[in-house]
Amino acid sequence: MDADAYGVPDIHQRTRPVPAGANGDWANPGGGMTVTVLTVSIVVAALVIRTAVAELRVPGSGRRQWGFLTDRRAWALGAGTAVALGIFGWATAGPTAAVWAVVAGLLVASLTPAGEEDD
Repeated sequence: MDADAYGVPDIHQRTRPVPAGANGDWANPGGGMTVTVLTVSIVVAALVIRTAVAELRVPGSGRRQWGFLTDRRAWALGAGTAVALGIFGWATAGPTAAVWAVVAGLLVASLTPAGEEDD
């Protein structure tokens, strides 16, 4: 362990080497990206299961829940949110933040009220 100017050891310093790629970086996402993708997959799976259960209870409810996928306004707001968060997140936290930005964009789009339909 390294010591400071007064000879006191730094107890917060790592004492074991970290495996290559464990923290992740631009060239090698490492464990951080794997955990992020797995967590995002679980979140999306939970949303799909929720829709399936709602569809079993009330037929047609799944179409209403996922109706935002055909709404241009919802797509625009969701994409804008994903891009803004993705740029900021990539600059501060790296590529794993881009995955969460996409999930945030999807959630914003799903919460967007349906726009007027064109005839």
